[in-house]
Amino acid sequence: RFDKNGDTLWTRHIGTIDWDFFYDVTPTWDGGFVFAGGTYGMGNGEEDMLFVKLDSIGDMEWIRTWGGVKDDEARGVVETEDSLLVACGVTYSLGDSLGDTWILRLNWIAGDTIWTRKGLHTAGADMALAIATGLGRFGVVGQYTTASGDQNAFIHTMLLDSTTQLDITNGITGYEYFSGIVFLPTSYNLATIGGTENDGAFTITYKLTYLK
Repeated sequence: RFDKNGDTLWTRHIGTIDWDFFYDVTPTWDGGFVFAGGTYGMGNGEEDMLFVKLDSIGDMEWIRTWGGVKDDEARGVVETEDSLLVACGVTYSLGDSLGDTWILRLNWIAGDTIWTRKGLHTAGADMALAIATGLGRFGVVGQYTTASGDQNAFIHTMLLDSTTQLDITNGITGYEYFSGIVFLPTSYNLATIGGTENDGAFTITYKLTYLK
């Protein structure tokens, strides 16, 4: 953890004797943090989703894993305006063997599960790569592979009770994905970034979508 001048306040090493990864972190209203990623050193299978809660001085409050016998990995986590958590990633053990998006609604006090959703697109494989929240909803973005093998970017937004609000796939022939998303603070607009391989070129894309 750093102060406003970039000076180190504290550091922590968290993990097992095997591979462990963190891909995202969110602050919590009590001054602590929740980290999301994956671990091969604990859990039920190969890689499991890993979530860790630290307090404001870096002491661990809890550590939790989710997953089955194959690879499962968390790629994003945010605290929503009702002081709960929502996280996203991919599961290869609890849904389609090609990979399904996995969304989890958690209580940050102990990491208990409130609800989960798997497999946003049933006709192929999908994986969530990032998550953001704003104005009583949240959105995940990632990559969706159709039954024919075409790989498209997707945006999926939900209300906090898991009701789907918007589902958009974006792309033509080739390889596309969204890897980042933000909600603009004073409107229902959102912005995403990602990449496209169309016409033999790889470029960063920017998309703005209005949510009714």
